[in-house]
Amino acid sequence: MNNLKKLFLIVVIFKLVTACGDPSAIPETVSDTKFSDITFHETSVEVQFDQSIVIPFDLVKDENHSVERTLSDPPSLGEVAINNNALEYTPSGALGKDTLTISIADNEKNIEHKFKFLVSDRAPHLAFSDIISGPSTGLGDGNGSGVIITIWGFKLGDAQYDSVIELCDLDNFCSEAAYVYYWKNADGKLPSGPANLYESHGMQEISFSIPKISNGEKQIRVTNNYGVTTLPFTVRDGGIFHVTSQGSDKIGNGSFERPWLTIAKADSTIDAGSTLYVHNVTTGDESTKTAIYNNRSKAMSSLDAQFSYVAYPNTRPEAIGERGFSQYSGYEGMTAGFIISKFSLYNAESDEDENNQHVNVRANVTYGIMGSQNGRAIGNYLTDAHPDDITGACPDGQQAAIVASAQSGDHVSNFKVFGNHIFDYGCEGSTKFQHTTYITIRSADKNKQLEAPEMAWNFLQDNKTTGGLHYFDENHKGVDCGQFITPVNIHDNVIINQAGPALAYGANCPVNTTFNFYNNVAINVGLRADFDGKTTNGSLNNAVAISVGHPLVTSELNFENNIFYKWNSDEQRHHLRACVGFSARHNGASINWNNNVCYTESDLTFIGFNYLGDSMSSKMSGKNNVWYTAAEKRIYAVTPFWDENPITRNPLLTIDNSKIIISLGSPRVKKSESRLLRDIYGQVRVFPTTVGAVEFIQK
Repeated sequence: MNNLKKLFLIVVIFKLVTACGDPSAIPETVSDTKFSDITFHETSVEVQFDQSIVIPFDLVKDENHSVERTLSDPPSLGEVAINNNALEYTPSGALGKDTLTISIADNEKNIEHKFKFLVSDRAPHLAFSDIISGPSTGLGDGNGSGVIITIWGFKLGDAQYDSVIELCDLDNFCSEAAYVYYWKNADGKLPSGPANLYESHGMQEISFSIPKISNGEKQIRVTNNYGVTTLPFTVRDGGIFHVTSQGSDKIGNGSFERPWLTIAKADSTIDAGSTLYVHNVTTGDESTKTAIYNNRSKAMSSLDAQFSYVAYPNTRPEAIGERGFSQYSGYEGMTAGFIISKFSLYNAESDEDENNQHVNVRANVTYGIMGSQNGRAIGNYLTDAHPDDITGACPDGQQAAIVASAQSGDHVSNFKVFGNHIFDYGCEGSTKFQHTTYITIRSADKNKQLEAPEMAWNFLQDNKTTGGLHYFDENHKGVDCGQFITPVNIHDNVIINQAGPALAYGANCPVNTTFNFYNNVAINVGLRADFDGKTTNGSLNNAVAISVGHPLVTSELNFENNIFYKWNSDEQRHHLRACVGFSARHNGASINWNNNVCYTESDLTFIGFNYLGDSMSSKMSGKNNVWYTAAEKRIYAVTPFWDENPITRNPLLTIDNSKIIISLGSPRVKKSESRLLRDIYGQVRVFPTTVGAVEFIQK
């Protein structure tokens, strides 16, 4: 006991050590005092969900004094190991709040110290890039070395700070980026691209030039204090060229020092696999047929070496015309492989009068971007009227802002549509044949078997053309229409204030493709597109439209973790007025509906059908869906009988511009069995997960 009564020094220092080696000190010092007088102060710590933290002890005491260290209150979201000089906390991977209590005791005293942990996901996550291959030399701008890549992701930071971006080989030999042009929120403002994905998804955007490095498969790697994220990239041979508003088609050679003046000159000169950087060049005007059109056989490219049109950092190239961007390979057997990235496209074939109707029609087809086999449309901004167009503009004919088809050549297989911002496209009088996006095959008797396209992380905002993410196939000339032999994945898109349905599937030929719709957010959709409140362009006033017009259609439609927040808010009195609407003559397709949210403030039907579509409603199945109406009297808003575990309570959603926020106490939390890894905002999901596209993380 004499030793216990002696004064001795106990100093306990807790330090958070991340896997990246960047310590963040937790202040905790015990002053020189008797053991019986020590008091520990409660401490809160944030922990990365996939990294352990080590809490070392520096315990100074009398040589013959024995002290035990134990857990009196173990954690629930991780495991703890204790040795003589340290405590290690290892999260299990689940997110949320956790606690642990450590006891320091001798044979008379027991002093406890409690920690509160917030186990969170702070690690960066890359979603996609614009180009996926290119050379590591030849840029020529005096800053970088090889091609300039733009990447989009989550938790990357609004500036670079201490983060590192590298290009690494598969043996983890890494070289830092040759030059970083910008690192910022993807807010659509210079120096970044024009798509405002920060508003819709909370994304950040990085543009950098790759260093000189050997050819082969590599990884783009971003590292910060909380983790590492990667995307694949292939270094290969190829040319890099430039078009600027100060260039010359006569004496230029396409280099940075001697650029060309026009994209047309580049198209007529450079070959497959080239990368073209366009600097502040406007191509076309409202009377131009097609602003950018490449039909040169030597330019037709492949997935391994694509031909890229890319906006140079801190510039705004524009494409204006009846049609924005297209290409033609010349014959069926040749691929195209074109990329268009970070362009501003203004496309319409009509003017717009004071009643928002089309006038002065110049053609019957208009679109912003026509897809290409093994091509990519990434981070573009699409609308109809250029700010300088005093006559207005109205896309009225056939096609869409982004269209992909195989009717005349293959413009659709393996076409990636990522991170595009389609804003205010269409007018009140746009016809039902003009859409916001449009995927189809239409290969007639050729019956093409194609790899499916993918549409993800796009932002569709305030569009008056009917149908947000729209698929429809039919055959005008024969029996077959072709098939996608891999699933069509449509995910992580935000659609707000959309005329007609947010998601649309239609087949009038024997389609058997699987379609996966997941992690999409649709806010205020199913709106009409007219000016007098009576005549419409055929827009269906439901959130999801499913039409089956052929007896041999056997598609499987999988809807998982989507949110449909308000439809038919302009109170149309015709069509289906439903969250899911069936216009069908046959019932061969099946619909799996799991972990989705249908939210309305009116007494609107959740599942609706016309006189031909009642049999389709029997093909729906699923569970754990929210069916909620805020209406006091419910006549039409009836929960479907087939839902095995319906949620009818208020899901406690709030809207912040284009984002969904989940309030504490929402009945959707931990009610989903989905194994989707992330939500629409890049947040790691916690199993059991939250119903809908947004995961609830308690902070």
